[in-house]
Amino acid sequence: MNGEELEARCVKLFGKKHWKKTLAEKSGKDFTTIRRWRRDGRPPGYVDILLEAIEAKQKLDRITTTLTRQLR
Repeated sequence: MNGEELEARCVKLFGKKHWKKTLAEKSGKDFTTIRRWRRDGRPPGYVDILLEAIEAKQKLDRITTTLTRQLR
């Protein structure tokens, strides 16, 4: 994953305005580190795994919400 791909995935997950701040919080890294990953295009491999887990959780949350609404 390069810096542009990182930004695209994070904007989709967290929104355009606060994606760097949210990724910093979720990854336990400093905001400056996130900016450097974006600029230099070299986020570590575990960031991809972290984003996959967040994507899966969001998908599960949507399914759970839909099911809960249907059961009411």
